[in-house]
This record gives sequence, C-alpha cells and structure tokens, in this order.
Amino acid sequence: MLAFGEQLGNFIYLSAIFNGLASAMLYPTIMTYISFAIPEKKKHILLGVFLATYDLGFSAGSLAMGIVVQLSSYAMMFIVCSFVALIAIGAVMFKKNIR
Repeated sequence: MLAFGEQLGNFIYLSAIFNGLASAMLYPTIMTYISFAIPEKKKHILLGVFLATYDLGFSAGSLAMGIVVQLSSYAMMFIVCSFVALIAIGAVMFKKNIR
C-alpha cells in the first residue's frame, strides 16, 4: 500500500496504522515465544543475542533502504521491501518443505 501512496490518497494512513499494529504485536509475541522456547541454562545469553541481532537488522535495514531511497525514490524503497519480504516468505516455505 505504501508503494502506491499517491494513488491511494488518504488510505495511506490505514497502511501506517496496520504497520504500527504489526510492529506492536509482533515484538512482544516473538519475545514471549523465545523466552519459553530456549533452554533455561542459556536463556540470558540467547535472549541477548536475539536482541542484538534484532537491533542490528533494524539498523542495517534502515541503512540499506536509505541507500535505495537516495538512488531512486520512496515508492521504489517500498517495492524493494515487498520483494525482500516475499523472498523471506519463500525461504521459510522452502525450508519448511525440506524437513
């Protein structure tokens, strides 16, 4: 939705609301799952690793998409993000089929 903001007009706010809701619900859910799924003996180390990689991915993604914006436009950045998400979904589905 964000990639085609000019054509959507005020519906762009709906996209921002859904983006915020997804972020607000995803992080606590992942943290809760990880806190139960990892072994008790290494819980603090592994939670620290998760938090560090989450922050690294957040900042590295911002850096990479900032470069895309500088070289093209915001619409292109959102299109690239959509393709990256589709590739990630495909990788998860492919890995699930291998098991």
